[in-house]
Amino acid sequence: MKQKNSRLTKEERMWEKWILSGKAKTIPNFEQHRRDLAASARAQREKTKLVSIRVREHDLARLRAKAEREGLPYQTLINSLIHKYAQEYSK
Repeated sequence: MKQKNSRLTKEERMWEKWILSGKAKTIPNFEQHRRDLAASARAQREKTKLVSIRVREHDLARLRAKAEREGLPYQTLINSLIHKYAQEYSK
């Protein structure tokens, strides 16, 4: 017997309806897939290298201001800019 849970949010009710409709599918070999994804995430995290660079004070101040507007740590913004440049350069 199915019980209705009136405490579900609208989104939770939508997910419940989708699951009960039979449209939801399981992932074959889910545990292996999960382990592969976890290993890939660890490998990505481990592939970073600490670098030290000298940056003009004015440029750093502008980067910090931009990062603050974006809600990011400034090091993350700098890393993102380097990554984007490297991606464009490799094309």
